[in-house]
Amino acid sequence: MAIMIDDQAKDAVARRRARGKDAALILSIAPLSPKTGIPSAASVSWVSRHRPAGEFVRCQVGEIDVLVAPRLARYADACDVIISSWRLGPFDRLSVADPFLMLRVLEWEYAHQP
Repeated sequence: MAIMIDDQAKDAVARRRARGKDAALILSIAPLSPKTGIPSAASVSWVSRHRPAGEFVRCQVGEIDVLVAPRLARYADACDVIISSWRLGPFDRLSVADPFLMLRVLEWEYAHQP
C-alpha cells in the first residue's frame, strides 16, 4: 500500500513544473471547526505555498516529492491514499480523493492500537 498520485494530479504537477515552480506536495492534517463533528481533515497542497511547521515524512512518488504527516504516513503503509486534482480554467486545485480519509484513519488506528 502507498501514497498514489492519479493522472489529473500528475498533469497539475507537470503544468506547475512547466511554469518553473517547485512541484513538491504536502499531505497534512488540517483542523476543522468543532461544529462539524469531524475534528480534522486530510489536506494536500503545494509545499512552496504552505511551508511545513513540524515533523513530516518525506516520500518519493515517482518523480514527485511528497511531505506526509506522520499519522497519515503510518496509515499509508497499510492502505492506499490517493492524491487527485481538479481544474477550473487556469487554476489547479489538489485534493485527497477520499473525502472521508480521516474517518478511515481513525477507524484503522482504533483497530490497530496495542
